[in-house]
Amino acid sequence: MSKGLCYCFLGPELGEKKEAIDAVRTRLKKEYGEAPEETSFYIGESDVSEVVSFALNGSLFSSCRMIFVKNAELIKKKDEVASLAAYIKSPGDGDAVFFISEQTKIENALEKCFTGENKKIFWELFEEKKTQYLERFFKQAGCVIESEAVSLILEYIENNTDALRQECSKIALYVKSKGSNTINTQIIEQLLVHSKQETVFSLFSAIAGADFARSISVARALFASKTEPQMIFGFLAPAFRKLRDYCELAARGADSDFELKKIGISTLGKKDYYAARRAYGDAAADAMLAITAEYDIAIRANSRQQELIMDMYLYQIYKLYLNRHSKK
Repeated sequence: MSKGLCYCFLGPELGEKKEAIDAVRTRLKKEYGEAPEETSFYIGESDVSEVVSFALNGSLFSSCRMIFVKNAELIKKKDEVASLAAYIKSPGDGDAVFFISEQTKIENALEKCFTGENKKIFWELFEEKKTQYLERFFKQAGCVIESEAVSLILEYIENNTDALRQECSKIALYVKSKGSNTINTQIIEQLLVHSKQETVFSLFSAIAGADFARSISVARALFASKTEPQMIFGFLAPAFRKLRDYCELAARGADSDFELKKIGISTLGKKDYYAARRAYGDAAADAMLAITAEYDIAIRANSRQQELIMDMYLYQIYKLYLNRHSKK
């Protein structure tokens, strides 16, 4: 049996992180001749003592295991860090234990337990890299995509390659089903913007219009379609950062289509940012980002009440609108 290994995989780039985990899964399956047994723990919902006990007890049914410790940024207590550090020094044979967070830092004493290739931060790709990724993806799929369509995809799909891969696979299949191989903005608008299915884009549109009832309705539809809340927040946070940039440009009268494109806002998407500025004002984006960060942590720590927490989050955003207009 091979000695066990522990990994610290941080950062918001889910696609590359998933590929790194898949590589370990493939190695274990090849080495042991069977698929590894897989178990996930969510810190905030599961105690660290439960994680350590499970890891130490080994498996009765498999010779190799993959254990995922998610929301690792929530591990703060000294005794929890100490017990995990002791395990990390000598993990069980055949075990691969992953400490995972979408943040780029975890508790320093815990982070120091990982060295070399076993510790990695998966950063978001720069716009140029994401553009190259999309062009390469569609080329490999036998499709040709127009540059404007690439920009529109990057505006309307969550900011990681895992989400890009999933949605772009659907786009490629749709185009080919129509007997074509060319992807233009009309197709992207049809599939991503004007689709009857509720998406994170329609949630942002509802928030931008200060339509609280519709925001709740769209969020419920997203939960029903198994959209992870982390993906929802992962889309809204960059959208609110764009809103802050949009407000700065608009305040200077510099919100031309050319300038907006430079900050990732298409002509089509401009109407939502205009509506949000009108509803919430120029100073609201920073408050929206702070509220989003607070509730992102809260929803990770309590998977049993995610819908309620999302409702509370949307109300806190809506309160920014109410507070602003109550002063008039």
